[in-house]
Amino acid sequence: MHSRFTSPFFATSAIACFAYSALALVLLHILRPDYALATSMISAYANGRHGWLMTTCFLGMSCGCLMLLVGLARSGPRSVAARIGTVFLGIASIGMAGAA
Repeated sequence: MHSRFTSPFFATSAIACFAYSALALVLLHILRPDYALATSMISAYANGRHGWLMTTCFLGMSCGCLMLLVGLARSGPRSVAARIGTVFLGIASIGMAGAA
């Protein structure tokens, strides 16, 4: 039985999630020009009228990390360093979901 959830599927999904997050962040910079890019944390965008957009940005980053984790765990390198990297991707995914 061939699964339709292959490594290219997870890679493409991760790229789509990260692309959405980047576009949402750029849009927030346009919608909230009162925040200085160099001195404000991106989490500050979660406050205010457009906070929902930052929430979806964090969820997009979380899903992107999760897609990378699953893709690498299924068919990525099997070294100890690679396994440690997938654990860190899992931690990052949980952290981003928690930030949302």
